[in-house]
Amino acid sequence: YGVELGLFSDFNGVPVRAYADLIAYDQNGILSVVDFKTGSYMPDSSMQLGLYATLVEILFGVRPQHGYYYDARNAVMIPSPGIERWTKPVFDELFGKFAVAISHDLFLPNIGMMCKSCGVKEFCYAYSGAVGIDPLGDL
Repeated sequence: YGVELGLFSDFNGVPVRAYADLIAYDQNGILSVVDFKTGSYMPDSSMQLGLYATLVEILFGVRPQHGYYYDARNAVMIPSPGIERWTKPVFDELFGKFAVAISHDLFLPNIGMMCKSCGVKEFCYAYSGAVGIDPLGDL
């Protein structure tokens, strides 16, 4: 169906572009979305795959039913249940809220394993408190 498939739509007026590594029918004839992971980080959420599934549904009128992360380091396909909960109304609400937060210069940190490799960690009050920026200072 598609390899490195470029997907574009908008959610609540917010333009969103994504690239799905693989959209294909599995051995049972069920349309599935697969994201290849080459590093050691493996997502603990199906949101990324749900976004791809929702974009495929919007653009092509058919929705992938299953989602998988392919762990390239170990050559293992890992099922990611729950992509059905990520729908256009859910993404409309999320991206709409993101747009409101951005328009108010409100950037909340998502603290976790990826903080060490984050490109803006030196500006993150929650990570290091560096640069003297307190995101709640004016509230």
